[in-house]
Amino acid sequence: MNSEIPQEAAPELRPASAERGRANRSEEKADQLGQAELKALIQLLGDESETVVSAVRERLGRGGPAIEKALSRATKAEEPRIRLRARDMLAEFDRDFWLRRLIRAVAKPHIHLESGLFLLANLAADDFDARPYLRSLDAMAEKVRERAELETDPRQAVLALSTYLGTELRYSGAEHDYHHPDNIHLFRVIERKRGMPLTLSALYMFVAERAGIRAGAVALPGHVLVRLYYGKNHSVIVDPFQSGIVRTRSDCTDYLRKCDLVPQAEWFRDASDESLFLRHIMNLSHSNRMRGHRGRARQLRKIAELLAFVQTRRQPALRD
Repeated sequence: MNSEIPQEAAPELRPASAERGRANRSEEKADQLGQAELKALIQLLGDESETVVSAVRERLGRGGPAIEKALSRATKAEEPRIRLRARDMLAEFDRDFWLRRLIRAVAKPHIHLESGLFLLANLAADDFDARPYLRSLDAMAEKVRERAELETDPRQAVLALSTYLGTELRYSGAEHDYHHPDNIHLFRVIERKRGMPLTLSALYMFVAERAGIRAGAVALPGHVLVRLYYGKNHSVIVDPFQSGIVRTRSDCTDYLRKCDLVPQAEWFRDASDESLFLRHIMNLSHSNRMRGHRGRARQLRKIAELLAFVQTRRQPALRD
C-alpha cells in the first residue's frame, strides 16, 4: 500500500450543479467606481512600480461587479503587463468566490462528498463544468451494472466494479509526482486514470452507488480502500490504488504494523463523507505548501479547521 498524507478528522456538501462561465457575484456588496476612475486604474495595471500595482489591485478588489467587465476587456489590451495582470486579478476573483462558497458549504451540518469534490474543482479549473464528469460516472456505472448482471455469484457481481475500473479502464495509483493536485482533484483523476488512494476510492464509491452496489471507504491512516457489500452480511475490500485488487483484513493489519500503528476498530468502519472530505482538503493544502503556494495552503488549512470544528459539534448528536 502507498502512503497518502497523515490526516485529522473532517466534514459534507450537496451535488454541484454544473456552473458554466464566470461566477455571478452580482449579489455581493462592493463599492462602485466611476467609469473615469476605473479606466485610470486599469491603465495603472501596466505601471512598472509594484507598489503602484499593489495599490491598484487593492482598490479594484473593492470595486464591485463592473470591475470584472473592465478586467475582461483589459485581457485584450495592447500592453502585455495590463493583459497579464488583468487575467491574474480575474483568476483571484474566481478563487476568492469559490473559497467563500466552500466555507459556506463546510459550515453546514452535512456534506455530500461528490458535490464537495466538484466544488473543489473550481479552485483548479477556470469555468469548471461538472456535467461531462457526471456523465462519465454514469457511463462507467452502466458498464459495471451490465457486467454485474452477468454474474451468478454475488461476490463476483460486486467485484465487477474493480474489474471494470481497475482492469479494463486501468485506473490505478499515481507513482509519479504523487502529491500533485492532479492526483487529488476528482475530475483530473477521471481524465488521467491516475490518482491518490483517497480520490480513487471516491471514484469507486460514486460509480458503485450509481450501479446499485453498496460501498464504503476503509480510511486507514495514510491509505484508503473500498469495502463492497454483497448478500446479507458479507463484504470484500478492494484497493483502488493497486488496480482494484482484493485486500484481506490481514493485509490491512500488516500494513498498519509496518507503519508502526496498532490497528483500531474505528479505522475499519465505513468512513463518513465529512471525514473523507477533510482528508481531501488536507491533501490539497499539503500539495499547495509543497509547491510554494503557502497562502493557498493556509486558506485550505483554515477551511479544514472549520470542517473539523463543525464535525466535532455534531459528534454528540451522532452518538445518540
